Amino acid sequence: MFDVFSKNIKLLSLILVLYSCSYASVDEVDVNQNDIQSNEKELKFNLNNTLFQVGEEISFSLFYSNEYFKDINVSENVLLEAIPADMVQITQTKQDVKLKGLKPGKFAITASYQRIDVTKILEIFSSASLVVSSNPMNLENVSQFTLQVTYQNGIGETQAISGPIEWTSLTPNTASVDQNGLVNVLSQGLIQIQIKAMALTTVFETNPSSSVSPLNPFACQYPEPTTGAWNQLLEVGTVIPPIYWENAYAAQGTHLSKPLDLVEIFCGGEQGEFNNITTINFILTTGWCPACPDYIREVAALNPTLENQGGLVIYVEIQDDGYQTASSDYASSFLNRLVGNTNGYVVGDFDTMPSTPFFDGSPAIDAFPTALVVRRSDMKIISSQGENRDIGTLPFVEMAQNPNQDWKKIQAPSLEEECGSISNGNNNVTARTVNQNGDYMGSLCNGEYDFFYIQKQGNWRATLSFDTNTSDLNLLLLDPYQPNPSAPIASSIHNNTIESLQGSDMGLLMIMSPRVSNVPYVLRIE
Repeated sequence: MFDVFSKNIKLLSLILVLYSCSYASVDEVDVNQNDIQSNEKELKFNLNNTLFQVGEEISFSLFYSNEYFKDINVSENVLLEAIPADMVQITQTKQDVKLKGLKPGKFAITASYQRIDVTKILEIFSSASLVVSSNPMNLENVSQFTLQVTYQNGIGETQAISGPIEWTSLTPNTASVDQNGLVNVLSQGLIQIQIKAMALTTVFETNPSSSVSPLNPFACQYPEPTTGAWNQLLEVGTVIPPIYWENAYAAQGTHLSKPLDLVEIFCGGEQGEFNNITTINFILTTGWCPACPDYIREVAALNPTLENQGGLVIYVEIQDDGYQTASSDYASSFLNRLVGNTNGYVVGDFDTMPSTPFFDGSPAIDAFPTALVVRRSDMKIISSQGENRDIGTLPFVEMAQNPNQDWKKIQAPSLEEECGSISNGNNNVTARTVNQNGDYMGSLCNGEYDFFYIQKQGNWRATLSFDTNTSDLNLLLLDPYQPNPSAPIASSIHNNTIESLQGSDMGLLMIMSPRVSNVPYVLRIE
């Protein structure tokens, strides 16, 4: 029995020895006692780099040794504390410890295990940045200045930018910037220029107490947009942004030797040439719009009366005949073919600066032809063709004479007015653009013709109402691209009755009278 007990004791001892040896893996522990240099306990960092930057993550391991085992990885079991604690994020895994820099500066990290404390001092530095300077440094009373940008790493070393630099003016009302960093001051106020390079972004900001626009030697201040930002909504009552065209033409066909700039127009011009201007009339058309040529001809026919009354005309071609954004070169050629030499200026939306296309990107431009009228005294939009399509062509001359009058929604003339006083007549050449349902009033004068250009999607009905007791009118639907009254697509020709016909999508309606008469009418589109 004693022998059995002795054998059990030996077996138990063997098991304990095997259990002790299995406490660490073969990879972690070298059990050769000849390799242990000291019988003392030791905790050490396997950390080579003590300098890293904000946002960067580094990793290291912690090893423990005693009289029996050497370099056991205890990274997961060690108690870690960083002081200050908010400078670094600590993550522990079985294999290592990860530190992520949160704030720049020095911090201490202490590891505690088996009553051993070890402390390391590490440093976090700021991430790389773009450094921007201006030339000249003093930006008071300057019309232009240049920005230079360099790259600075986290330890303060500066080097030249490699790769492209993207420049953007965040305050286009006060300054523009080209892709070489040249800033043109447009008006007094806050200037913010955004710079992107080498995957970094920064903003240069200045607010000089005085500045001089290169086109405004008197440093007048262009009005701030009503919206407080770059105004592309172009709503009536808001300030039009200080756009300009480096490629522009006089309406006579000659290329301008300097930019056409709204800042210069607002400020009166270098020689006072715009001092007598009361309204700026933007005539917005395209090369593919069937009704646009007649609209342009009608506006051009208002000169020189319109100009003499203070109305400046800027013809803006939005798209060419291929539906591409039109250049000023195309616009000048297009206008010259239609009306020859006339007054005003002509530009293409492709050349609108500093943002192109400008007008074509506005929700206010819903159909062509259209127009915006700007009061020069405060650069506010006072009227638009889009909000007054039911009256025909805008009364440009009257608006130039009385720019402070309320022109947002112009009252259509009553049917009782005599033909000669009807201001919304479109006899012979001008087609009113219709893009929504409603009633459109007019008067057929002296037996001539009226036209309505329908720009709608889907089916529609046109009903022509007039005094059937004293008058007679006919209604024809023509091909808008090849209008031929002798071969209409549809017609409603009856004797002394209300006329009505149906169409779909685009079409050109013609109202005519079989005899000479002055006939007020209402055209309903539904």
